[in-house]
Amino acid sequence: MPLIRRRANHARAGFTLIEMLLALIIFVATASLIYASMRLMEKVHRTGGERAGAQITIRSGSQTVAAELREVNNVADGGMSDLIAISGNSVTYWAMRSSGTTCQVSNNEVRIRKGPTYSAYRPPVMIQDSLLVFADHDSLLVADDEWVQLPILGPPSNSTCPDGAPALALGTAGLTVADHHVPGPVRTFELMQLAITTSGGRQYLGAQSLSGSGIIEPVIGPLGGGGLQLVYRNQVGSTTTTPSAVRTIDLTVRSQSYRPVTTLGGGVGMMLKDSLALRVLLRNAR
Repeated sequence: MPLIRRRANHARAGFTLIEMLLALIIFVATASLIYASMRLMEKVHRTGGERAGAQITIRSGSQTVAAELREVNNVADGGMSDLIAISGNSVTYWAMRSSGTTCQVSNNEVRIRKGPTYSAYRPPVMIQDSLLVFADHDSLLVADDEWVQLPILGPPSNSTCPDGAPALALGTAGLTVADHHVPGPVRTFELMQLAITTSGGRQYLGAQSLSGSGIIEPVIGPLGGGGLQLVYRNQVGSTTTTPSAVRTIDLTVRSQSYRPVTTLGGGVGMMLKDSLALRVLLRNAR
C-alpha cells in the first residue's frame, strides 16, 4: 500500500494543460502590453524629436534672417535704399559685411584701420563685395554728402596706416581723393536675395549672393504652404511697395517636419507644422 500511494502522488506532479494555456495567455497579454507601451514611447519620442527639430530650425533661421535685415539701411541719400526689390515672398538688398573708418585713401586704394572701430561679419571678397565710402564734397554743406559705391578689385591685404597702426588695404578704382576726409566711415556690402527655393521636392527659405553669382542655399525649412510671407510697412505702419519708404518688415515663416509623424491615436502619419512671426526694424528707421 505505501508503494502504490507514492506512485499516485508522483502522477499528480507538474502542470496541467489548462494551467499551461492560462500561463501562455498571461504571457502573451503581458508581452502585448509591453510592446504597445514601447510603440507609444517611440511615437512620443519621434513626435517630440520632429517638433523640436522644426522649432529649432525655424527659430534659429528666423533670427539669422532678422539680424541680416536689421542691418539694411531704410533710406539713403537721394531717396535710395539698401532695399533693391521687394515682394511678398522675396527681398533683394545690399547686405553689410563690414564697417570701419579710413586711415588713408588714394585713387586706387582704401585703407581701413583695424581695431575697436572695425567690425566684420567676414573678410571682404573681391568682386563679390563693394565698398561704400562716405564723401563730403563740401564740408560747409550737408546736402552734398553721399555714400559712393566703389568696386573691390583685388584681394584684401594686411597693411599699415600712416601712423603705423595695422590696416586692411582694399584695391579699388574711380575714387576722388579730395571728396573723402580721413578718417571717414567706410563699409563693405554684397547684393543678397532671400527667396523660396526647392530641394528634394521640399520648399525652403534660401539665401543667395547675387553679386557673387553664388548658388541659393537653404536657410530655413522645410516649409509648408505659404511658407514665407513678407509685409513691408512705412513710417506710419501702412503697407508699402516702395523700397525707400520701408521702415519695418513683418516676417512670417511656416515650417514642416522633415517626415510624417503618426499621431498617438494611431492615425495616418502627418507633417508637424510650426510658424513664427517677427517684426524687423530697419537700421536708421525713423
